[in-house]
Amino acid sequence: MASMRKAKSKLGDRLMMIKYEDFVTAPERITRELCDFCDLNYEASMFDFHTTARIKVPVKAREWQENVTKPINKNQINKWKANLSEADLQIIEKICKDEMKKWEYEIQSSCFKRALVTPSVIKWHIIRMVKTKMDPFHWSVLLKP
Repeated sequence: MASMRKAKSKLGDRLMMIKYEDFVTAPERITRELCDFCDLNYEASMFDFHTTARIKVPVKAREWQENVTKPINKNQINKWKANLSEADLQIIEKICKDEMKKWEYEIQSSCFKRALVTPSVIKWHIIRMVKTKMDPFHWSVLLKP
C-alpha cells in the first residue's frame, strides 16, 4: 500500500482506488464510476466476462482463478477469514495493520493482545505459507524479478 500512497501523491485525482467489498456489493455502480473516471462508455456486457474466461485462463492457473469463470459474487467477502489460521492472521495483520485500519478492515487475530511478532517470525511464516498453501504457478508469476 505504500506504493499506492506514493502513486496517489504523484497522480492525485488521476488515480481511482476501489475497495474490493465496495465493488462486489455494488458492481454496476462502481463500474459506471470507473467508466466515467476513465472516460469510457459503460456497457452491461462488461459483466459477461465469465462466459469467455475459461478459454482465456491458463489451465495451470484455473484452480486459484476459479472465480474468474463465475459472475461477480459478494459471498467471497471475508472468505479469507475462514481459510487462514490464527498464526497466518497474526502475521498478515502485523504487516498490514495500518492499511487495514485506513481501509476500515477489522483486525481479526489476537496478535495485538499477545507478545509482539518479530520480523524473523514473520519471514518464517511467510515462507511456510508460500510453500504449503499457495500454488507454485501463482507465486512464480508474482515473484519473478
